[in-house]
Amino acid sequence: MAHSPEPAAERPLARATRVAGALVVLATVAAVALFLREFPEMVGPAALGSAGSVLLAVVVGLSRGPDRSLTGVGAGLLVAPAAVTVAGGVLVAIVLLVEDIFPVEEEALLSVGWLVIVGNVGVVVGCVLAAFGLALSRRNVVAGNGLEQGMRTTITSGAVPILTALLFLLIAGTTDTTADGAVVAPVADLVGYLVTPVTAVVPAQFEVPVLLAALVVAATLLVGRLRRWLTATPFAPGPRTAGALAGGTITTVAVVAVAGWVYERVTTELIRRFPEEIEEQIRDATTTTASSFGESTAVLLAVVLCLGVLAGLLVAVYAALWTGLLARRSVGSSLAGVGVFLAAVFGGTVGAPAWLVLAGVAASLLVWDAGRFGVTLAREAGTGPTRRVEFVHLGAALLVGLGAVVVAMLVVGRLPDPNSAATPDGTELLALASVVVGLLSLVLSLR
Repeated sequence: MAHSPEPAAERPLARATRVAGALVVLATVAAVALFLREFPEMVGPAALGSAGSVLLAVVVGLSRGPDRSLTGVGAGLLVAPAAVTVAGGVLVAIVLLVEDIFPVEEEALLSVGWLVIVGNVGVVVGCVLAAFGLALSRRNVVAGNGLEQGMRTTITSGAVPILTALLFLLIAGTTDTTADGAVVAPVADLVGYLVTPVTAVVPAQFEVPVLLAALVVAATLLVGRLRRWLTATPFAPGPRTAGALAGGTITTVAVVAVAGWVYERVTTELIRRFPEEIEEQIRDATTTTASSFGESTAVLLAVVLCLGVLAGLLVAVYAALWTGLLARRSVGSSLAGVGVFLAAVFGGTVGAPAWLVLAGVAASLLVWDAGRFGVTLAREAGTGPTRRVEFVHLGAALLVGLGAVVVAMLVVGRLPDPNSAATPDGTELLALASVVVGLLSLVLSLR
């Protein structure tokens, strides 16, 4: 039965015991490392997406902190980088796989190529979710209203680039020029004139960091002054909300400032990596987009799509909490377990050995169980000694997992040769699915 998350006052901060927390981290990291070792081409995309998931966890952590403008600015500044890196990890994986797989020699291999892409991308998504879960479990930043505040910060900060992109589209659709020529170029000339004294005394390699730092400081001071002006009105935003708006504004300015360089680099990489058969089509499409809408508009729209992916991830986690699929007290370890499970399932579809798939499934259940047990024990025992109880429980869980993997390997080993005509279709898949269901049922019954 669906139920809403507990009220904030009834959700004290809870962390797993040290033994359980260490086991969650070690099992998750080991499983992710083994899968990335099996798929070395996905190391870069997985690392990029994992960095974004850590940034997202920082956003959630800052959002549940003190209601101050400075924390709002910090969280707002990290929203767009988190969105771009999380979505970028998946996009980079797709580009790398398309480069390796296509063009195919026969049309019949086209569906196989797409299945390979889906499987590898699934491994990347699983690794990213596992990293996100570990980052959330570090200090259980979801406790209290952290997730809701993080969603609010993401929406507030993302509203600025969304509205800017819509404005740029309106300019391109109602005038004979793009926003780059009507807005960006004049503003850039004015800013260049104003910062001439800075560029005269600051070395060239430090100009951009100095200007960005000055922009952040100015935005923070301006947010505080605007809030004081609006205090007596019904439109006065809270300190964190005002800070998130300032962070989104700074991010939007930075995106527009580097849009030309980013657009050129991305276009060059796509033309270089995609098959020659569609190279001319990509070049024509990117040229038409730049001339019709402007490079700044295209890059802003890409950032908005990435923000949509990030918001979708947060909404999915919130929905899982609301329906009871994830326990708020151990949401980090539960997400880490889900990530490892996804990596195992998708890895099995693209050639991962059976022992690795089974070990990944067992590791995902171990991470999930250890996290829940560690948090529950910490809440019940407080500061009392818990290591003996933990070692007994976790030792039993490890023995059950190892035993299940051994039995499953024996079952798989006794199956007929997959290349033999006598092999029933789906027999090995049925055996693996039975093992997964059996492991899950056993863990649930032991609880």
